[in-house]
Amino acid sequence: MVKNRSRLIPSLPMLSVAGIVLFLSYVYSSSILTLIGLGLAFWGSILYYVTSSSYIPKELLSTLASSHSNLMIDIVTRLGYDVKNSSMIFFYPKSLKGLREGHVFIFTNNVKVSDIGSEYREYLKALEVNISDDKIFYDSPKGLLMKASSQSLVSLFEDRLNTDFSSIEIKDLEEKLEKVMVEDLMLVDSFKMSINDNSVEVYMSDKEISKLCSMNINNPSFCTICSAIALAISKSTARAVMIKESIVKDLSVKNIYLLLD
Repeated sequence: MVKNRSRLIPSLPMLSVAGIVLFLSYVYSSSILTLIGLGLAFWGSILYYVTSSSYIPKELLSTLASSHSNLMIDIVTRLGYDVKNSSMIFFYPKSLKGLREGHVFIFTNNVKVSDIGSEYREYLKALEVNISDDKIFYDSPKGLLMKASSQSLVSLFEDRLNTDFSSIEIKDLEEKLEKVMVEDLMLVDSFKMSINDNSVEVYMSDKEISKLCSMNINNPSFCTICSAIALAISKSTARAVMIKESIVKDLSVKNIYLLLD
């Protein structure tokens, strides 16, 4: 029973998103959203069985992450959002289930990362006050709130490490992520993290990861790996996180994550 429960945890967020998309397909009578929802449900089921294995091939996780990124882009595009200019905040709402479920808020008004200031802080305060577990679309701030599907990857990391990221300091997060991504899951060849007051720089070297991130170069927030790291940072710091910049080369990826109050 305990074993089955641990296998379910990483796949549950993706299956939850599948449920939300299938609900939207019913509301909008959209066959496209139905197919997307079924696709997410399929990959969530695959992840359920994959996490029971002691080794997860890099190619399999890369394929899962790539397919999932494309599905998320399709969802946002079908809802009329500008994928390239959609700003996103990754965070754990205190008013819902605390640090168990990461969320992502996608702004509809194309707020730029460079415009961050008091306006964003007001957005966050408004979300914490108005957020509801059964509400998807918001008017103030205007945007879409979803359970972050990349939470499934964060749960997988925590499960492999037997560690709750909310219980460790950000300075210890680098060691944990390096172990799980380089040694345990062998997702990347190397992983480094540099911590500043209000930002975190993450450097990863690996051909497959570079290829995956290059598919989302217009908006790295849609990358499953990059957004999972954003959630891990958010959970460790108890702060909302945005991906400010992503520099993708042939064999490496450098991301700058902005920490919001």
